Amino acid sequence: ATQWQWGKAHTLTHGHPLGLQKPLDRIFNVGPFAAPGTHEVPNNLSAKIGPAPWPVTYGPSTRRIIDFADPTHSVTINPVGQSGVPFDKHYEDQAEAYIEGLYHQAHLAEEEVTANTHGTLKLLPARAP
Repeated sequence: ATQWQWGKAHTLTHGHPLGLQKPLDRIFNVGPFAAPGTHEVPNNLSAKIGPAPWPVTYGPSTRRIIDFADPTHSVTINPVGQSGVPFDKHYEDQAEAYIEGLYHQAHLAEEEVTANTHGTLKLLPARAP
């Protein structure tokens, strides 16, 4: 039997602009993960065609399954996490679930949103001089 595995050649790393510079890549980038999928399949984590390795160059920015007859049972997943702030506990907390094809319950009803809110960010316009 061969030891070759698709996920060793096809990997997903979520890059951060500061992660372009070593050693900051180890702090800001999320991954690499062994990536399932390829071109034109339901799990479309695609790479450039050519010799291996094949790092993922594009894929879905989010996945959602919405039941329009009962939206309260909808599910969703982000590729990395809910927060774009490095060192925040939600910066990369969905990355493994995303690569494994898992989902989280979507909170769409106002009472669900309120009950599951852990923090808010309020942006206010600057006052005119």
